[in-house]
Amino acid sequence: MKWKKTRKIHFQTVLKKKISVEEFNRYKKFRYECGKVSFDVYKYLAKIGAADVNGLWLYRDYQKLLSKTARDADDEYWKFPKDLQGRHDKLRDEAERAEALRLEAELAKKQKRYFNAVKDKVRFDFNIDGYRVYVPSEVKDIKAHADKLHQCLVSADYISEVVNKKCLLVFVQKDGEPVATAQ
Repeated sequence: MKWKKTRKIHFQTVLKKKISVEEFNRYKKFRYECGKVSFDVYKYLAKIGAADVNGLWLYRDYQKLLSKTARDADDEYWKFPKDLQGRHDKLRDEAERAEALRLEAELAKKQKRYFNAVKDKVRFDFNIDGYRVYVPSEVKDIKAHADKLHQCLVSADYISEVVNKKCLLVFVQKDGEPVATAQ
């Protein structure tokens, strides 16, 4: 009894979507491999040759990036782009630029408070055996130093720790290149 009901639902789907039984079976196989996916998304991925797990992950990541923009995610131009990888990469780059601008504005707000917290310690600037040991006076210097050494000084908000007098950051450079950070 259940088998007949299942076949009826499949037949109705085939008629409703105006697709062949073979295409419906490919969609069923895709859903089995990838999980719950609308037929429209499957059809789009199949059309661009990305009807596999990787294509679905790329599309889902693209949708997350799209949701962070002011663009209309229901507009066909944005919902189903012709070049999914290219559009994904452009949105990712745009999101990274927006985040960088947000971070830059946030750091600019912290600059005055940071400098007030370290102004009496900035005078500690020593050159020892070709190494420079100093307390940075600029928030942008902290970001540049942290970026160069792949440190989390900005993302973990050590700047606020310095402002709240919980720690002090001391940088070490060799020939003008960052080599270490002491807290």
